[in-house]
Amino acid sequence: MDEAKTMAIGLAEREKRRLADNIALRARAIRQAAQPFRVTDPVLAEGIESVAETLNATADHIGLEDMDDLVEEVSDVVRRQPVLVIGAAALLGLAAGRFLRAAFDDPETPRRPAQAKASAPTAPPPPGGYADWDDEGTLP
Repeated sequence: MDEAKTMAIGLAEREKRRLADNIALRARAIRQAAQPFRVTDPVLAEGIESVAETLNATADHIGLEDMDDLVEEVSDVVRRQPVLVIGAAALLGLAAGRFLRAAFDDPETPRRPAQAKASAPTAPPPPGGYADWDDEGTLP
């Protein structure tokens, strides 16, 4: 039992370090993304760099904190502000869904056609087929 607990703690610590490294990597990427805006929009660049600083501080905190302390901190936040946590989880889920949909979207598959205007009458297909119709769905 003690060996399993030791292995689980070791695995959790490795994952914690990997998470901290991943967050720090994202912070560096965000900081680099702010570079083009330094001249054109310094306020935007400052805001982007602020996000990067926050992520970097979070990565440092996760990397240095003991696993038990991190679990306790997360539990405290969930207890104090459950609505915030649920809202953040919902937003994260929506963002992940959009990302996955975009990542797996087949560019060869055509999108659903736009709905036709309800007030526009439709003509029967021309004798030669639909190829003779123009973009508005009428015969030339």
